[in-house]
Order: sequence, then C-alpha cells, then structure tokens
Amino acid sequence: MNCPRCQSPDIGIADSRPKEGNARWRRRRCERCGFRWSTIEMAAIHTRAFADLGAAIKDMQKRLADAERLLALLPVLVTRDDWAFDGEEAEDVSHQ
Repeated sequence: MNCPRCQSPDIGIADSRPKEGNARWRRRRCERCGFRWSTIEMAAIHTRAFADLGAAIKDMQKRLADAERLLALLPVLVTRDDWAFDGEEAEDVSHQ
C-alpha cells in the first residue's frame, strides 16, 4: 500500500480496532509526508467448499447447455406422425 498523497510506500499504523465480523479498522500514517487516512480490512474466505460449489455450478451450466441444444433439435427429431399412438393419425389441435 502506498500513501494516497505522495505515493510513498513508507506507511505505518497509528491505530487499529476490530469491527463487526472479520473486519478491522486501521488508521494509517505516511512516514514521509505525515498524511493520515483510514482503511477497513476484511478477511478473505478461501475454502474448499467454495471451490466445490464453483465446480458444481460449472457442471450444472454445462448440463443446461446440453439440454438446450437437445431442445433446439426437438422439432427436427420429432414429427407429427411420431406423436400418433397405435398407428392412428395425429389430430390437429392447433388454434387458428
């Protein structure tokens, strides 16, 4: 982190306090120009559960894309005659 005013990397922490959850409030001070500012730090959560969830979502998206491709082919694969039962002709039920 650099000072927002002079861009110096020489900064120190003047005060630090816990906030709700996994957050921490810090008052920072530039050692070069003396500028002070506040930051709030939050802990990042990196767990296997999130990685597994991401993999499951990708798998579900792939299956959905496969199903959508099959549905797009449905009018080509199924004709009105395929709907007839026991050799009977399919009845036209479309509303005109």
